[in-house]
Amino acid sequence: MGCQAKDTNPPPNQTSYYIRPHRPTDSPQIRALFLEAFATGEGSVASVGRRRFLTQPASLIVYLLGGVGLGVVVVSGPSTRRWTGALVCTAGIALFAGVRYYIAQEMLAFCDGVMRGDLGDIGEYYKAPAMFWVAVQPKENDEEEVIGGVGLGESSLASIRPGLDMSQQIIRPRRTRTRHTAHVRRMIVSPKHRRRGIAARLMHALIDNAESIPTLRGLDLETSDLQPGARRMYEGLGWRVFAEERAGNFLGTVVIRQFRRTVGGR
Repeated sequence: MGCQAKDTNPPPNQTSYYIRPHRPTDSPQIRALFLEAFATGEGSVASVGRRRFLTQPASLIVYLLGGVGLGVVVVSGPSTRRWTGALVCTAGIALFAGVRYYIAQEMLAFCDGVMRGDLGDIGEYYKAPAMFWVAVQPKENDEEEVIGGVGLGESSLASIRPGLDMSQQIIRPRRTRTRHTAHVRRMIVSPKHRRRGIAARLMHALIDNAESIPTLRGLDLETSDLQPGARRMYEGLGWRVFAEERAGNFLGTVVIRQFRRTVGGR
C-alpha cells in the first residue's frame, strides 16, 4: 500500500481549507477534534445518543415516574401523599439525569480507548503502507487548524504492527477480510465546520490514494445511525452496505452498518 502522498491542493486563503497528509504536529489537534466530534461537542455522537434516548422505550419509565409523581402532587392536599408524589417525580428526574450521564461516560470511555490505540501514535499506526489525511484551515502566523481527518489502515489481523500493544488497538475482528482490503478509520469533521463538503473531500483524497495501490481491491468502513449524515455521503461516493447489526441494551439500540467499496488496484 504505498505511494508518495501529496497535498491535494495548496492553501488558497484564510477562509478556505485544504487536504494534506498528516504531520506529527497535527496529532494533538486530531485527538482534541475526535473528542469534540464524538463526546463533547454540539452535534457530537454522544449528543445524538442523548437525544435519541428521549424516544426510546426505556424513556417511558422516566415519563411515567414524572407524570405519576406530578399528578399526585397536584391532586393531593397537604399530606404525606404530596411528599410521596414529589419523591416519585424526583426519582424520574434523577433517572433521566443518570441515563444522560451514563451515555456521556460510555462515549468518553470509547474515546479514551481510541486515544490509547491508533490515535495515541498516529504517525506509527498509520505509517506506510497506511495513511492518515487531514483537512486544515490556515490561520494567522502561518498556523493551521485541523478541522477534519480520516485514516486508511490495514484491516487484516496478520498486519498488526509489532510495536503496538494488541490490547490497545481498536480492531474488531468480527469478520475476516482479505489481504486486498483496507479499512477506513476515524472519519472526523469538526461540528463547527460541517456542511462544507469536508468529509467528502477527505474521502476523495483517500480513495484517490487507494486507487494507486496495485494490490488493493476493496475498502470497507463501519458507521452507525448515530451519525445520520454518514450513510448518504458514503452511498453517494459509491459505497454499499454489506452487513448490518443491532447493538445496545435496555436504554436503547443502534444499528451498525458496514460499507464496502471496490477500488481499481491499477
